Amino acid sequence: MGLTSYFKEPFPIIDSKEATTLDNLTKRYDKLIEPGMIAKLGTKAGQLVPEKVK
Repeated sequence: MGLTSYFKEPFPIIDSKEATTLDNLTKRYDKLIEPGMIAKLGTKAGQLVPEKVK
């Protein structure tokens, strides 16, 4: 008496609309976690400052 006899899983599990939504959310998340312009400028400024000044 396995669960497969009582539950028929849907095929496909994720339809095309859900896949598109997941792709859009992934792109938005990647954009959210990438360093912002200020962080990039800070890193660049840190590289330009001579070691003796640091």
